[in-house]
Amino acid sequence: MSFLNENDLSESQNKVSSILDDSKFSSKQNEASIEKKIYNFKVVLLGDASVGKTSILNRYIKKQFSDDYKCTISSCIENKSFTYDLYTVIKLNIWDTSGEEKFKSITKLYFKNTHGIVLNYDIHNRKTFESLNDWIKIIKENSNQFVSIIIVGNKIDLERNVSKEELNNFCENYNFLSEEVSAKNGINIDLLFQKLSKKMIENYENFEKEDNNKSENNNIDNNEMNNEDSKIKLSNSMNDDNKNFQNDNIEKKKDKEIQCC
Repeated sequence: MSFLNENDLSESQNKVSSILDDSKFSSKQNEASIEKKIYNFKVVLLGDASVGKTSILNRYIKKQFSDDYKCTISSCIENKSFTYDLYTVIKLNIWDTSGEEKFKSITKLYFKNTHGIVLNYDIHNRKTFESLNDWIKIIKENSNQFVSIIIVGNKIDLERNVSKEELNNFCENYNFLSEEVSAKNGINIDLLFQKLSKKMIENYENFEKEDNNKSENNNIDNNEMNNEDSKIKLSNSMNDDNKNFQNDNIEKKKDKEIQCC
C-alpha cells in the first residue's frame, strides 16, 4: 500500500482546484454567450394612503424599512434589474404613487404605458380592503386589457382584520394575482415582484401574438384588395380590347362597303 506524501497531496489539491476554477470559468463563458431577452416593464404601486406602498418599494429596492410614515406627494420612481432565468433579464421602472384622495386625479396620469400594477391594502385596516373596488374602477378606466394586476395585503406582522380567504375570493372574482407581505419583516416582497413579472411576460407575449395576427390579417386583406383591384383592371383592360376589336371590325366593314360601291 502506498501513501501520498505532503507534496503529492498538495499538488493533487492544486490540480483539483484548477479543474474546478476552469469549470466555473467555462460555465460563466457559456452563460455569457447566451443571448438574453430583455423586458422593460413599467409598474405602478396603488392603494389608499398609509397601506405601505413606499415601505414595500424601499424594502424591495434598498432592503430597508422605516417606521416613520411620510405621505408620498405626487410620485417617486425607482428602477431595478434582475435575471429572471437563464434567457431573460427584466428591468422594472417602478412608480410609487400617493393614495391621498386629493392626488387621485394626478395618479391617473401615471397609467400610460403601464405593464403591471401592484394594488395594495392593509390587512389590519379593513377599510383599505373595501376601497379596492374603487381603485379597480380607476384602473379599468385608464389602462389597457393587457395590464397585469396583483392584489397585495401588507402588514401581515400585525393583527389581521381581513382573512386570506377573503383575499383569494376577491382575486378569483377578477382573475387577479394575490400575495400577502410584510414590508417591515421583508416577507414575500421579492416573491410578489417575481409573480408579477411572470404575468407581465405572459401578457406581453399574448399582446405581441395578437398584434402580429392583426398585422397578418391586414396583409391578407390588403393582398385580397390588391388582387381584386388587379382583377378589375384586367377586366377593364379586356373590355377595352374587345371594344377596340369590335371598332376595328366595324371600320373594316365600312371600308369593304365603300370599295363595293
